[in-house]
Amino acid sequence: MNRVLPAGDVKSLFRRRPDVRQAERELAASVARIGVATADLYPTITLGASAASESNRVGGLGARRNRSYGAGPLLSWSFPDILVARAEIREARATASAALAGFQGAVLQALEDIESALATYGSELDRNAALGEARDQSQLAFNLIETQFELGRVSYLDLLTAETDLVNVSASLAGSDQALASDQVTVFKALGGGWEQAPPIAPLDAVQ
Repeated sequence: MNRVLPAGDVKSLFRRRPDVRQAERELAASVARIGVATADLYPTITLGASAASESNRVGGLGARRNRSYGAGPLLSWSFPDILVARAEIREARATASAALAGFQGAVLQALEDIESALATYGSELDRNAALGEARDQSQLAFNLIETQFELGRVSYLDLLTAETDLVNVSASLAGSDQALASDQVTVFKALGGGWEQAPPIAPLDAVQ
């Protein structure tokens, strides 16, 4: 049985976890929204228009948010509502802070899962090695007892006892082999798994 974990880029494996990947995407989207909100601070500039005051209602003409300015017949601009834009930036930053906390929480949970899975796997590896050695010793003892029984030097009860010990330790070793396979799958899942077939993951630009 192959009990060696495949080697690979642990960072790439780690980032394939669905929870970490989702948290990273949410953080990237939240950071991007800050840039969008900040862009709203810039004035709207158009070419080929003259200065004017526009409103859907007569009472709105001359209002500050509807006021535009011109520099000749080719250039005009209008300023946004700064208070609204700043409020949107604050909201975007608060959302990004919450997304960052969620991302850090997902990473910490993933690290805890990996640590627990590796600890369980390592413990079972040690147990499996000890059981393998015990099975080999039981096999040697049974072979010796069997030879002595054939020569009439030991009783059938001695042979039966040695055989029972061999069967029991062999069963324990088989159970440990199954536990190792299960523990290895748990480690693979904690690391993201499936890296042998999956394409490489490109980092998201908005998150360092």
